[in-house]
Amino acid sequence: GMTLAYPGVSISATGRTLNIRLDGDADSFDPGYYSGGSPVTDINWCVMPSLVRYGNSDQGWVPSDYVESFVVRDAQNIDFTLKKGMKWTGGYGELTTADVAYSYQRMTESEWKGDYVAYD
Repeated sequence: GMTLAYPGVSISATGRTLNIRLDGDADSFDPGYYSGGSPVTDINWCVMPSLVRYGNSDQGWVPSDYVESFVVRDAQNIDFTLKKGMKWTGGYGELTTADVAYSYQRMTESEWKGDYVAYD
């Protein structure tokens, strides 16, 4: 039989270029309001920052480059500590917890709001 390969997380080496070939055009790359599916979801997973990433099979979830640490308190609560000194491009200052909260809040008002009903 035929074996299908599904893409995983693709990360370019620091200072290198990540080339991606997709089978369609993107409507929007705004993570709060894009319509989902390929190619947008594939590109966003490759280039958008996240709080955690999945490590190799014996690591499970690990902090991203933006997170100092995280603690899963229970099924509904995860505490994240952002790294100090992470800067926005274009001179917009340091990344803050208010920035992260704003991004999630936008999603609760988007067409994806059904995925964020438990967010608080």
